[in-house]
Parts: sequence; structure tokens; C-alpha cells
Amino acid sequence: MLRRKFSSLRTRLLVSMLFAALIPILVIDLIMYNRYLEIIQDNTRELTKANLSHIETSLDTWTDSYSDAMRQIYSNEDIREMLTEYYSSYADKDQIKADIRQELKDILNTKDYIMSITIVTEDGQSFFYDRVTPFSYNPFWLHEYSMTMSEIYDIASESEDNTYLSTEYAKTGPNKNYYLFNMAHTMPYKAWTVEKKAVVIFSIDEQLLEKICNPSGYRQKDTVTFMVDGKGRVISYEDAQYLAGSIGSSDSDYIKFVRSTGVLKAENLYAEVRHDDKLGWDIVNVSVSNRYNDEIAQIQQMVISMAVGSAVLVVIIVLFTTRYLMSHVDRIADRMRLIEKGDMNVRIETTSRMPAELAAIAEHLNDMLDQLEVSMEKEKMLAEREKTAEITALEARINPHFLYNTLDTINWMAIDNDEIEISNAISALGKILRYGISNSNGIVSIATEMEWLKQYIYLQQTRLKDTFKFEIDVEPQVMQYNIHKLLLQPFVENSIIHGFKNKKQLHMLKISIKADDMLRITIEDNGVGMKKEQVDAINAGQFQHYDEYDEKYHVGMENAFQRMHMYYGESVDIHIESEPGEGTTVYIILPKDEETK
Repeated sequence: MLRRKFSSLRTRLLVSMLFAALIPILVIDLIMYNRYLEIIQDNTRELTKANLSHIETSLDTWTDSYSDAMRQIYSNEDIREMLTEYYSSYADKDQIKADIRQELKDILNTKDYIMSITIVTEDGQSFFYDRVTPFSYNPFWLHEYSMTMSEIYDIASESEDNTYLSTEYAKTGPNKNYYLFNMAHTMPYKAWTVEKKAVVIFSIDEQLLEKICNPSGYRQKDTVTFMVDGKGRVISYEDAQYLAGSIGSSDSDYIKFVRSTGVLKAENLYAEVRHDDKLGWDIVNVSVSNRYNDEIAQIQQMVISMAVGSAVLVVIIVLFTTRYLMSHVDRIADRMRLIEKGDMNVRIETTSRMPAELAAIAEHLNDMLDQLEVSMEKEKMLAEREKTAEITALEARINPHFLYNTLDTINWMAIDNDEIEISNAISALGKILRYGISNSNGIVSIATEMEWLKQYIYLQQTRLKDTFKFEIDVEPQVMQYNIHKLLLQPFVENSIIHGFKNKKQLHMLKISIKADDMLRITIEDNGVGMKKEQVDAINAGQFQHYDEYDEKYHVGMENAFQRMHMYYGESVDIHIESEPGEGTTVYIILPKDEETK
């Protein structure tokens, strides 16, 4: 058989990779310089916008965390009760101040950058804790602040939300100058049974805002990020001497401000602004518009000078890569040729050096061969079982009429000898045999199946000399639904033969069938029960793991499970519950068949 000649995968890979590597270099170098510059500038602006959005998110996250901490104060019943007690005539005011101070200290120590927490009441009384000067008589930041405590109270008490006050110089410390911005919220309390308002103030270090603007701790070349409040005042800047200055709120104002500080001296500056609606602040980035031009020119020169060298390097890499890949491809192809010749024992070895995709192909092929081998083995076993079944069927091919006639003859002999009990037993046995032999896989009404079960249980009672009682509870409207024959007999037989074995108390067997959207069958006995391990195994369909039960029990129960799943598929549910010495309950759920007409 002639085969079409294909070009090798190695050749295709080599050519494709060479073209893919070299052509883009040449095209970009020749015609895309200006476009490349434009893209870089656009991307820079988009990155700047994304960075400002990230800063806004970070700023809102920090302020939300401080809002949560502040909520712990103004919703704290203990603090509110202490404020109320403070205004009572018998109060130990110094102790109450100390207790409130401790509460504020505990909350302050849970949050970084909070330098002071102050509670100021309507009459000007203040309760506070400072991180810088914990034992002072007044908040350390208030000495240099532009507003009095009363003015802060008036502004904050007008709003039910958080109030933010711009950054200002607070105090010169031993190692640094402190610049703080304040966050305030009202707090209800009672003074002499009168509802009052206090204001909780968080004094937060401006270094937090600087950290949010510059998370890495240092400013990138040719760009600066800062914050301005709604009144055009600088609330965060890398040079603290410009904080609290009023600069306006337009892009040109921001650019003019940055140029005046000397941080960026280029003429071609542009500003990107992100407005935080929640705080009313502007997050501003001012950058040099052509800050990447020199780098782009250098890249262009490098591309030109490295084009030839890159081509040589690419050829070497492509040759090495294709040789490496093709060695594994060839190995897989060799094994597939052996499989094509009929050798099903072939497996493809995978190594850690094999590419993941080729390793996946090899593993899938190995799995397919394993499954094929299992399938062939199953087919062989099924063929053997089919042969055995045919032989068994031939051996069991006895004329049923001969058996019925023989039982009928014995029945009349019993009647002639007034052995009515024996006659009834033989009659019941005949009915059982006719029912079981005639169309054993057929579908009958539940009423028919229950009548047959009564005959079967009667025969078992006769055999066991009435050592157990039974009860059948089937709703009348359920009797006309259809069910496959002989489904319940293995479970009933198990209760009688195994459940009541070695059990001296009165034996009880109950069968009940109810219907809603499904048929719900319950077979319950008060027999010897089973161990949990046995119940779990049977519910899992593992009948052969416990030799406490004989082989007939294994076969009967397994056959019952298999028949139900064959007849009803995934719609059937069988579940067994049992306790040693307490009995066994079998729950069977079947789909409702059409009513018998």
C-alpha cells in the first residue's frame, strides 16, 4: 500500500520557529517604532490610572479599618456608661478618666499610624491617649493645630458620618516632626439623664498617606504621587514642608505646584487625577510625558545591532529544541508501530524530562491500552459465564407440568389422609413455583406480588412452626402500581433465615409500602441484626467480604441489588440499617410505574 509522503515534523518545527522568531524582530524594527512609542505612552497612562485606582482602594481599605476601630469606641457600652457616670455627682472622675484612657490605649495599640485617640464632650471635656506622650494633660497634637477642640467638635457633630480634617503640623518629636490628619465621628451618651453627643477623634500620622502613595518607600524617576483635599490643600506629599498648603484643584494647579517644589523640573509634565468620592480627596500623579523616550531609542538601537546575532542564536536554540522534542515523539511513534502490529503489552515509558504534553499523550495511550486489556479480559469472562449459563439452563430444563402434576398428586394424597396442613403447604408451594417459573422477569401489580409473598411467608411459617409473626401494611391506592416480580423475596428470606436465627424472643416481620412521588418500601425485622462493617459493605455492594453469611446469602442479596439496578437504573435506591441485637431495616425506593389496567 502506497503512503503519501509528508514533510517531517522536525522540518516543520524548525521552519516555523525560525519564521516566528526572526520576522517579528525585523518588522518591529523597520515599521513599528512610532507605533511602539505611542503604545508605551498609552500603556504608561493606563498603568498610572490603574496605580491611582489601586491607591484609592488601599486608602479606602485603611480608612474602613480605622472606621471599624472607631466604631468599637462609639458603640462601646462600657465607655458610654463611663461617660454617663463621669457626670454623676458621686463619680470618681480621675478613676473614670484612667479607665477610659486604658480603653483608648487598647484600641490604639491595635492599629498602626494612630498617634492619638481623643473623646471630646459637648462641654469641652476631653479624654485621650497619645502614643507619643502618653502621660500628658492635653492631646499632644492640639498645641500647634489651627483649630480648637471646640471648633473640631462643632464641625464633626454636624455629620452622622465620618469627618476628615486635613493634614497639619502637630509637634516636633525627638526623632521627627509629626504631621497628622484627623478623623472624627459622633458618639451618643447621657449626662444627668440628658442625651448628649461626644466626638471621637483619631489623629493619624501623615506617613500612612505617604506609604499608600509610595508603597515601595521610594519614588520612581520622573513621577510623583500626592493627595489634595476637597479645598485644594495638600494633605500628603513627599516633602513635608509643603503639607497643608493651598494649591488649587485643577490639573494645571497640580503641575504648577510640583514644578514649584523642584521635585520635577521638566517642562513637559502631565497630571492624572483620581477623585475619591468617599473622602472627597484627589489622588494626583504628575509625570514627565516623554520619560521613556530615551529608553525606547536605546532599545531600538539594541534591536538593530542584535538582529543578526539573534538570528544565529535562534537557529541554535531551534535546532536543539526540535531535536529534544523529536526524540520523545520518535519514541512514542515507535511504540505505536508495535501496537499497530498487535503487541498489546507495549507501554510508553515517561520520564521527568519528557514535555508535559507528550507525557500526557503517553499516559493517555497507556491508560487506553490498560482499559482495552481489562475490556478484553471482561469479554473473555462474560463469554465463559454465558457458556456456563447455557449449560445450567440445559441442565435445568425440566418440564414444569411434570412438577406441578406431581405436587398435585401429593396434595390429593394428603387430603385423602386428612393432612390438611400438609395439603395447604403443598398448595402454597405449587403457587410459589408457578409464580416464580412463569415469566420470572415479568411485571405485576403490587397486589399480585403481595399475595405471592403471603403464600411464601405462610410456607416459611409452616416450616418454622409459627415461630414468627408478620404484618403487611400497603396503602390501598398503592396496590395497583406495577413492580417487577420477586424483587422483595431475597430480603424477606434473609430476615426469616438469618435474622431470626438464634433469637429466642417473639420474631416480627413487617412489610410496608407507601407512595408519594416514588414507591417507598420498608422491610423490617427484630432479629439478630448485623455489625456496622457488614452493613457498610452491603450498602456499598460488597457482599463477598464477610464469611459470616453463607454463599447463598451472598448470591441472593447480590442478585436482588443487581436486578433492581438493571430494571430501574439510577432511579432505584437501596439502603440497609441494622444494629446487633436490634434487628434490620431495608429501605427501597423505586419509581412509580403506570397503574395496571
